[in-house]
Amino acid sequence: MTTLEQTNVKMKKLQAQAEALAAKKVHAVVDQIRELILTHGLTTADIDAKARATREAKGPNVGAAAGKTKVADVTKTKATPKYQHSKTGATWSGRGRRRGLLKSKTEANF
Repeated sequence: MTTLEQTNVKMKKLQAQAEALAAKKVHAVVDQIRELILTHGLTTADIDAKARATREAKGPNVGAAAGKTKVADVTKTKATPKYQHSKTGATWSGRGRRRGLLKSKTEANF
């Protein structure tokens, strides 16, 4: 039966092997990129120009939350109510969370 210390030693060895393999793969990719750059006569300015054009086509970056904020769609209309509380008249369209007054089946008249 292996002990915790033996397992930790094995984990450290495996982690070191994984890091070495990842570094080897990165070096191979970098070498391939360098070879392609030399073959086609590209410069870093060419690559930067393409990246800049792509960024400009996407639009200005307003901040960290750019592209992640929700904008209300003005064309959306309010859904018609499907359910109504018999005593209070509270309504619910059936979309989203059910209104608090309509949660109790004994009080609601569906």
